[in-house]
Amino acid sequence: MKKLIQITLLICFSLIATQAMAQDPATSSGPVWRITYLKTKPGKQADHIKWLREYRSRVLADDKSAGLILDYKYFTKPTDDGSPSDWDIAEAVMYRNYAEALDAATGERLKKFQEVRAANKVFGSAENRTKVWAELRDPSRDVVRTSIIRELIFNPVK
Repeated sequence: MKKLIQITLLICFSLIATQAMAQDPATSSGPVWRITYLKTKPGKQADHIKWLREYRSRVLADDKSAGLILDYKYFTKPTDDGSPSDWDIAEAVMYRNYAEALDAATGERLKKFQEVRAANKVFGSAENRTKVWAELRDPSRDVVRTSIIRELIFNPVK
């Protein structure tokens, strides 16, 4: 009987200790970012900036106001190391979680994306969108790579 009480107490203390450690982690998981690294083609900087400013950022702003994304940002890297994997502009789009970042165009989200894009007047028409892509987006840059990362949030020190 004494042995049973000792084992029961040991199990209880173990569970309490495990719960105490689990309640105070050092970090929390934040939102998920899809970062696309782009390399502007020589002599095409003005076209690429025009594409980002006049078209892409307006589409992302519509997505944000519809709740499809949380935020978006652009970053530049002024140095060039000459390697094929080097980039000069990065586009970062923030999602609530991995599911939204990875499955952005499936199920209900696809339906909502289609509704937002149908109402989107940035391009005017699908034909004009294809024309803008062919004239500004595609010839002005190459996609170097895309990464999906999760933001790490440090919890307060107690």
